[in-house]
Amino acid sequence: MDEHSVKTYYESSGLSIKKDIIPWFENTKFIKVKVNGKEYENKVGTEAEYGWYNNGFTAKIIDGKKGRREYLAIHIYTVAKSVVDIEEKYLFAKINDTYKLCKHLGWDNWDMRPKSKDYMDDYGMLIALYKKYH
Repeated sequence: MDEHSVKTYYESSGLSIKKDIIPWFENTKFIKVKVNGKEYENKVGTEAEYGWYNNGFTAKIIDGKKGRREYLAIHIYTVAKSVVDIEEKYLFAKINDTYKLCKHLGWDNWDMRPKSKDYMDDYGMLIALYKKYH
């Protein structure tokens, strides 16, 4: 799905990133990565076949230092060169009933936080997965 169709879907849906999409990830917990319709564990280094793939994800709550805050960690999995790997990582602080993006990392922990204020730079992958699996 290209960025334009994801953005159009999001803008026309009336959905909220923080009230609808991120909580869906927290409640769903995980969806396994698939290649040619076959599911594989969301574990870095797992060998998979070559072919058409669908991203998977894991979402889990992490206690912060000294137990002061909870965080939601979302890892997006893909298959590259027939091996499962993490494509993107998100870390959200849970503050009251909402979420604040703390980190957004890509391959090799590359900082993906945008210089612009365009939400698609940070949330495009989450919106695409929500649209695909919700």
